[in-house]
Amino acid sequence: MSNIYTSRFIMLNDEVTNICFMKIPYNWVSRKYEYKWAMNFIGSDDICLDSACGLPHPFKFFLASVATEVYAFDISPNIVDKSYILHSISKFFDKDDIDKAEKYIDKINFSVANLISLPYPNNFFTKIFCIGAISNLSNIDLNICIKEFYRVLKNNGYLILTTDVPPTNIIKLINSISNNGFSFVGNLDLTKNENIFTTSLPSCNNCFRLLAKK
Repeated sequence: MSNIYTSRFIMLNDEVTNICFMKIPYNWVSRKYEYKWAMNFIGSDDICLDSACGLPHPFKFFLASVATEVYAFDISPNIVDKSYILHSISKFFDKDDIDKAEKYIDKINFSVANLISLPYPNNFFTKIFCIGAISNLSNIDLNICIKEFYRVLKNNGYLILTTDVPPTNIIKLINSISNNGFSFVGNLDLTKNENIFTTSLPSCNNCFRLLAKK
């Protein structure tokens, strides 16, 4: 279960982190698993994308502290307002973390966009990260999103993705990955057991992590 390349459900005994560039809020439980896993796949030479990155979320800043070039988009028009982003961060993080974010925010190329129409050229990124952002896409939009990820990713580039199940239909996601030209980097394991991580949401979601290659 420790192989980071396996696409599978997150388990309770997986590694977690309390810090992803900034201190992760205590109640962002799934992110402690998701970020810990996703952080394995970034390198100093990468040109990377944080998809539907959110305003206060720290992962884009972690990427900016490591990678050569970082791009991030969100559907919110406020994503291109750096002062607004820092204000959003202040609602969840302390002053030390805000100061850290302020030092790296100019390294990030922000855009207003959505998951089914990416404003980037073909074959551009070496890594695409999508952390918990596709859960509410319809099946049609999910397939369009995967096509877009494939389009803007370089050959041999990686897609690093996590999503809640439900609402994501995991079989449709896997089929979309395969049908659009991606291959899984490691094994694909759909096993569920008593050790599976479950969110505290009323719907009792599980969380799936997926690593694919163009």
